[in-house]
Amino acid sequence: MLFGKLRRVINNGNMEQKTPNRPVECLKSFPQRLMIIEDDLALSEVLDNLFTDLGYHCGMEADAPEINTIEAFRPDLVIIDYHLPKVNGGEICASLRNSKLLAKTPVIIISAYSSILLHLEGYAFDSFIEKPFSIQEILRPVERLLLRKNLAGQKRTRMPFRFKTNHA
Repeated sequence: MLFGKLRRVINNGNMEQKTPNRPVECLKSFPQRLMIIEDDLALSEVLDNLFTDLGYHCGMEADAPEINTIEAFRPDLVIIDYHLPKVNGGEICASLRNSKLLAKTPVIIISAYSSILLHLEGYAFDSFIEKPFSIQEILRPVERLLLRKNLAGQKRTRMPFRFKTNHA
């Protein structure tokens, strides 16, 4: 099962948590919107196809878009490559956090270099994924962040980010 949401089931007076076979989108009107900012055309296309096939509406940008462009798209989550031609993904993340419309939007930063984590401390991103990554490695944080956002009704609490490196 790729996606799921948490529900409570009463079993002989005891509460237990079960994961049904329904997608995260059932918590909010769908399709949910993902903005993917990636300069690698092949990876961008793969991510677009993957998330579109799963029922998401994807907006694609090859380089640092204006904040107005992202605001107009109204994404539920943003995936940003750290190494872009004109600006680094951390700076885009910082711009999102300064936007009234997008300050609470979850952000995933992807990069081929896990060493950049040392430079990302002040950008307030939600998750980091090292390239290359598997489909499951990109789906898990997307599902987790959208579920957290939807359950909280946009009321976000800062949680420590999780990252997956291939050099563990």
